[in-house]
Amino acid sequence: MIFLYEKIKDYFLSKGWKELKKEFKYKKELDFIFKDELDSIIFVRILSKDELIDRNSLLENILELFSLKEEVNKIYIAMPKVYVSIIDSSPFEEYGIGIISYDEKKVMEISPAKFFKTKSKIEEEKMEKLISFETLKLKEELDNIKKRLINLEEMVQSLNNEIKILKSQSKPIIETKISKEEIIITPPSSENIPSFLKDNPWIEILAKRGREEKIAV
Repeated sequence: MIFLYEKIKDYFLSKGWKELKKEFKYKKELDFIFKDELDSIIFVRILSKDELIDRNSLLENILELFSLKEEVNKIYIAMPKVYVSIIDSSPFEEYGIGIISYDEKKVMEISPAKFFKTKSKIEEEKMEKLISFETLKLKEELDNIKKRLINLEEMVQSLNNEIKILKSQSKPIIETKISKEEIIITPPSSENIPSFLKDNPWIEILAKRGREEKIAV
């Protein structure tokens, strides 16, 4: 049995896989644990003659192996070649467990194992999706801020252009200042006024007041 054990081990090592010294639940003395070139963890169990003949024992092994699917990526059982045609392989296929046959001359894969995503891998993928979602959300927010800044720049530029146009079209305001000396009030000719206004002192007083009011304005 030791010879066959080493033969099966060499078969997997020849694939470039590395043997791991890990302890898993339901791991037995003759079980193997390998890691392939893709870092997948492969669990291999060698079933004895008694385990293969006893249907209950066989089903128990299948269920035990299947319970490891959250810890390993692939699960294989190894059995003597003479039992391959005798044992019903449907339960193994149903649970995604691969079958390896062996004899003193050769070890070969009869049916491939299904790939399982381990619990840690599932959590890792969830985290990657969450990070990817948050990154996408942040990118969208930054894009919106960038668009708003561009709109503001366009608005400011438009206002500047309008101010330039208004300045170019406007005329300067000319302020006219009239000095006190420039205001000359000429009293009406004595020929054209009534007789009661001639030589009236109040006319001069009223004229001065009128000049003062105009200057104040």
